[in-house]
Amino acid sequence: GDFVMKPDLSTLRRVPWLEKTALVICDVLDHHTHEDLGHSPRAILKKQVKRLQERGYIGYFASELEFYLFSETYDSARKKHWQGLDSASPYIGDYQIG
Repeated sequence: GDFVMKPDLSTLRRVPWLEKTALVICDVLDHHTHEDLGHSPRAILKKQVKRLQERGYIGYFASELEFYLFSETYDSARKKHWQGLDSASPYIGDYQIG
């Protein structure tokens, strides 16, 4: 479907690893009503934070960085319709302290 991305300017940050680049987190809105898309991760989190605050609690959260690496080029992945891709590793890669 079609969505509206509304930047949350309080999240605007300079990206230190890429010159003249910034990052901002957006809320995903319904393109007809411009209300939060209820099933977007950010809308769900905002709802839960509000529930905690109403009960006198403060929530502390962090993201989990997780990704998959594939032994494919963009062209070969597209030709496979992004399915059955050859994995570069037997496991999911994520943030690790070594």
